[in-house]
Amino acid sequence: LFVLLRDLGLWVGGTVDDPLFDGRYLAPAPLERHRRDGLWREGLAPIGLGDPAEDEAAFARFEVHLADLARRAVGSDGRRLFDFPARASSRDLAGLDAIDFATYLERNGLSSPALDWYVDYACRDDYGLSARDTSAFAGLHHFLARGLEFERGTRLFVSPRGNHHLVEGMLAACPPGRLRTGHAVVAVDPAGAVTAYDVAARRNVRFEANTILWAAPRFVLRRLLPEGADPTHQGDLGYTPWRVSAIEVDAGPGGIGAPLSWDNVDVEADHLGYVVANHGEIGPPRPGAVLVLYEPLVGRTAAELSAARRRLLATPLDAAAAEVVATLEDLHPGIASHVRHVHVTRWGHAMIRPYPGYLFGGPRDRAAAPVGAVVPCAADTAGLPLFEEAFASGIRAAARAIARAGRRPDPDLAHVPA
Repeated sequence: LFVLLRDLGLWVGGTVDDPLFDGRYLAPAPLERHRRDGLWREGLAPIGLGDPAEDEAAFARFEVHLADLARRAVGSDGRRLFDFPARASSRDLAGLDAIDFATYLERNGLSSPALDWYVDYACRDDYGLSARDTSAFAGLHHFLARGLEFERGTRLFVSPRGNHHLVEGMLAACPPGRLRTGHAVVAVDPAGAVTAYDVAARRNVRFEANTILWAAPRFVLRRLLPEGADPTHQGDLGYTPWRVSAIEVDAGPGGIGAPLSWDNVDVEADHLGYVVANHGEIGPPRPGAVLVLYEPLVGRTAAELSAARRRLLATPLDAAAAEVVATLEDLHPGIASHVRHVHVTRWGHAMIRPYPGYLFGGPRDRAAAPVGAVVPCAADTAGLPLFEEAFASGIRAAARAIARAGRRPDPDLAHVPA
């Protein structure tokens, strides 16, 4: 991962243990605030959502519980208890994948109105699931895999261009003539061939390869393989639909209480709030802001998710834009008159759902299993919809392709977990 960060110009000095990153791409303070009863408060812990003393005590118990797990660090098999990628984690606590995170917390006396909201928000934000539907292993992984949540630094990579900065950097490394755009894959042969429709030529073309890396969503592959070739079972893969909207305003939002932050969350709403895409922008100050509102359409069952997906796709864009502006107006009365543009993106299958049993109960292994020459390697084959998981899956698949081709592995791939 640090090799990628170096190649993208983000890691500019220091060591892996003490890295120096380009400050232009680190989110500046203040990072987070939450809104409750019309008042903005610092951070994301809504102490006082219930009895303040009860909330404080529950958070203290939660911190101690996480610290105890962090001190254990390594399992009996020598692996980290919670690692990236998750498949590299110790199996000592794999049984926690069989229960949901909310139940796990309740059994350990870790509950209060504020803590319940905080944990649920974390699950919805990272996984598109409520804590009641998230694997307990996945829930703990969120708080521990990157280091103890309450002790690690708060360095966040951000860019006004979002993921475009990453895509642009990776495209720059692609040799000329190797990238084919304007082609839609219509069939995949496990023997080592892909049939694609060339939009410009209006005909099918066939590509043959020793190894095919499938980095698109895993559920699509099932539709392109020959019948009966896909090892996944019906119901293995579940995805949460999302609506993500970028709102351009000619005057930045304010609010009573804590100042505008990078992440701004309404405790009383179903959405996740908004981030300020140009927060801490380098250069002369400019009026206005770009706000990105995140709305996971959380559902408990396949039927609920399907219904949410149909509503998402059936809602006309002008109506969706009006809903987004109304949501923003609830947060900041009067801001509707300052909205200049709304850009709505609908993701029908945005995030793989790490439901209880997905990580260690068989579904993830089936999703990641090679199908002949085809190696699935998107984030959904790892089970957690996170950048680190997608990166590790892709690198592992690339190492496999290099080995199948009989070539010497790149030294940078030497420490990729199997």
